Amino acid sequence: MAELGFELGGFGESGATALHAAAWHGHPAMAELLVSFRAPVNIRDATHGASPLAWAAHGSRNCRDADCDYCAIIDTLFDAGADYAASINRWGIQPEEIASGPVAALIRSRVL
Repeated sequence: MAELGFELGGFGESGATALHAAAWHGHPAMAELLVSFRAPVNIRDATHGASPLAWAAHGSRNCRDADCDYCAIIDTLFDAGADYAASINRWGIQPEEIASGPVAALIRSRVL
């Protein structure tokens, strides 16, 4: 779809991009593919005001039990230039506050 010109930073019905959805659901291969096509990694969703990094963090605790998948997504996003500040939502909640233990530890290690 990216090769056909679809906007990878476009918002869907949930107010999020495809990268937000891949991050939330814990799909590292899809997140990596979207990043390879230059999907924006620091774009904030329309509902919570947070980047895909926060969605991966929240998904690691609330979507499914797959810490290694979420850690891979966190690494992909940081390696692609994810900005920690963009992951703090509109209420000031930091991503490590809403992540599973291993994902929170990884985020802290990447930020410090």
